Amino acid sequence: MAKASTERPVNCVYEIDPDDKIVFCNAGWEAFALENGGQELRFKSVKGRPIWDFLTDSSTTDLYKRLIEHARKGNSIKFTFRCDSPTLFRLLEMNMSLTRKGHVRFSTKVLQIEARTNQNPLLSEPGKSQEPLVVCSWCGKLNIYRQIWQNIDVALAKVKIFEQAELPPVSHGICDDCLLALRQVLNET
Repeated sequence: MAKASTERPVNCVYEIDPDDKIVFCNAGWEAFALENGGQELRFKSVKGRPIWDFLTDSSTTDLYKRLIEHARKGNSIKFTFRCDSPTLFRLLEMNMSLTRKGHVRFSTKVLQIEARTNQNPLLSEPGKSQEPLVVCSWCGKLNIYRQIWQNIDVALAKVKIFEQAELPPVSHGICDDCLLALRQVLNET
């Protein structure tokens, strides 16, 4: 069983302008970036850059485009997602809304943080194979054999990732269950 984490919960807020460029990040964003080794994600580095520079797969990008379009019509959107680190399980809540300036505001609130054994040394290992390991950006499940989405512990055991000569690169996507849930959110608002 996972232990409670001593990490301080940080709520992050950021905004994009009508051209989808990042124009605001709160102190929580800065703190989260620094606490997680993301010097390149500090506000001074992301300011003025399109949000699309930070989404790596077409499924997530397409979904975010739809969510942002929905928010720009004045709809508030709320959903939960995972934002794990190698040693922490994090469950967050995202709220997207339109500001008076016409910006889309993304507000994240920490719902749960738990310490866990190191589950993802793949992010820092030097040798990597060519076939990417796809992780759902919302729930953290892994897509194994490009067919089945499994929890990380089950998936890693099935593909015997640590028995391979080289570790695969990590990419992010969205699993079928999370895609369905987010489409339902879009249809409800």
